[in-house]
Amino acid sequence: MFYVAAGFFALMTYSCFANSNYVTGSFFAFALMSSVINFIRRRVGF
Repeated sequence: MFYVAAGFFALMTYSCFANSNYVTGSFFAFALMSSVINFIRRRVGF
């Protein structure tokens, strides 16, 4: 599950940077990073 999220994060970042839309890329990167961090926190238990 973590590798799927990491791969999706890399794909979204690459596509957004390929479109050279920095605002959208940073927004999607922040949203995906926060979701991944929340998933890890729920998994670990804190």
